[in-house]
Amino acid sequence: METTHTPHLQAAPSSVEDGVYYPTPEQIQAAEERLLEKCGFSREELQEQARQGKFETESAKRAWFCLP
Repeated sequence: METTHTPHLQAAPSSVEDGVYYPTPEQIQAAEERLLEKCGFSREELQEQARQGKFETESAKRAWFCLP
């Protein structure tokens, strides 16, 4: 099986070449910030919408379920 080299992702420690990569904490944080910016709500605002069971937009709902 051939894997694609992705230099911006950190290879997971492994004794075999399995092609699985894990993002760094910095990459996860950057992705979260982009997601929140794109949906237009803060994490706290999304948390409150989730608590109420009603999201203001479909984008907000999708963002909430994608957050780590």
